[in-house]
Amino acid sequence: MFSMLRGLRTGCCLLPILFVLTSVVLVVAFALALFRGSPGACGGGRGLNTDPALAAAYDERWGAFNDQILRGLPASIAVSEDEATAKSRIFLALTGAPIDDVRVCFTEGGGDVNGTLSTPFGGDIAVRLRGTVDMTKATPDAKLTSVRIGALPGFVTKPFDRLISRVVDDQLEQIILFHDMTAEIHEGEAVITGRP
Repeated sequence: MFSMLRGLRTGCCLLPILFVLTSVVLVVAFALALFRGSPGACGGGRGLNTDPALAAAYDERWGAFNDQILRGLPASIAVSEDEATAKSRIFLALTGAPIDDVRVCFTEGGGDVNGTLSTPFGGDIAVRLRGTVDMTKATPDAKLTSVRIGALPGFVTKPFDRLISRVVDDQLEQIILFHDMTAEIHEGEAVITGRP
């Protein structure tokens, strides 16, 4: 009888510990599911063509755009979401950026980009950014208006905003603008205008 009471007492003491451990495991699992969830695809998930040949066609058109400016004439180039996505993927792969599966969408007045960010602590995280780019400086300068990480609400991801901004800035600093440029972003395309 005494051993039965001792077993009951030991079981009663373990219940709160098991309850706490189970709760912690469930909370961590839920947080990881949210962190690894999706912030949604850019542009509402519209289909984009990511064929690398689009980047080559863009490079040819960019060369003609640049040549016209070098001749002392203003020039404009319209860039589609498909071209921007294909070019961005090649650029990020060449620079060794920790970003994969990038999609670039243009919405009225701003850009909407999503991709997968490789983290130093293991695993990949889906990220979605919205904002604009100032092209009036020597290197493009991103003005982020929204940073979404996984399926987490914005107030939870606020501490990571600076880290994401730093990754974006590091990549943009590798692009040198040799002319005075502006960008007008419309639904589905960006129009870049350059002046000598």
